Amino acid sequence: NYRERLRDVSLDHDLGGTTYQHSGSEECGMEIVRWLEHQNPKDYEHVKFIVHSWNLPASVKMVERLRHKGYRCYQQPFGM
Repeated sequence: NYRERLRDVSLDHDLGGTTYQHSGSEECGMEIVRWLEHQNPKDYEHVKFIVHSWNLPASVKMVERLRHKGYRCYQQPFGM
């Protein structure tokens, strides 16, 4: 059963080659966070979300919002 195996999902805030993209943009990793906030975290209990970005303030917000909703989420700076 695939749900019994933990899966890592890597999320970045700044997409498309834009550095320090605005978090309100639909073209950044925060859009995935907004979508996940409307999902049931129990459906993703087998997933570990790993947030990485050069945009440290935005990646911290992504982690905080996902953890607040009950997701297993970690921040991993680039190069670590």
